[in-house]
Amino acid sequence: MSTHNISKINHLLKNWPNGAVVVQSWLSKQGVSRHLAQRYIKSHWLERIGKGTFVKVNDRLNWTGGVFALQKQLNFNIHVAAKTALAMQGYENFISLESGQVVWLFKSPNEKRSLPKWVVNYFGKEVKIRVKKRNLFKHDNTFGLIEKDFDYYTILISSRERAVMEYLDLAPEQESLSQGMYLMESLLTLRPKVVQILLEDCTSIKVKRLFLYLAEKESLPWVRELNLSKIDLGSGKRVIVKGGKLDPKYNISVPITKEY
Repeated sequence: MSTHNISKINHLLKNWPNGAVVVQSWLSKQGVSRHLAQRYIKSHWLERIGKGTFVKVNDRLNWTGGVFALQKQLNFNIHVAAKTALAMQGYENFISLESGQVVWLFKSPNEKRSLPKWVVNYFGKEVKIRVKKRNLFKHDNTFGLIEKDFDYYTILISSRERAVMEYLDLAPEQESLSQGMYLMESLLTLRPKVVQILLEDCTSIKVKRLFLYLAEKESLPWVRELNLSKIDLGSGKRVIVKGGKLDPKYNISVPITKEY
């Protein structure tokens, strides 16, 4: 390899975030053409994991490095959501991982592309990746999202306030109501202003009613600061669980026993 190309690979490795997947468009901005990338692969500097997608040889990666490429390089309108986002913010003790780690990614309805095959092919042995196309919030689909730092890169995830509503959106069909109860018990310090905005903007009557029911049941302190008159709770009954008892305030069927 020429001195010029050695200088290029040194520059590339210096600018390449540790643990991150990169795509060819990013390599091109670093001065690495497709042809040169192929030479780096043959020299065992790079490994191709999909069409136009690369990792550094011997790098330590996990799925967050793949999400980084989706969000920051391919500009996918997608974020880490629900219990996955909560686990990233210190609530993993309240989340059962007995069946293996599930990574929830919520994709905007405006995002028409499917995830690249390399996402599942490369990271699917490590985690179970679940993608849900969902517009849970009608006006500002980015409100309640935060940047999570991983030392060398950041990715976009749901804040605690948004993540728990996304979790309840998945319950009880895809997530456990029992786990939802324990999660809610732990959320003592949610920001009432953020909760208020999200509840006003939420498109799911079920989520809003169930969220408020659980929060009040656990006597969480921030509930007192909410203005329920501004939140559209719809009309009629909502069946959360079949055969449950009807909560008269929120008109939803809830489990009869405390163990949800």
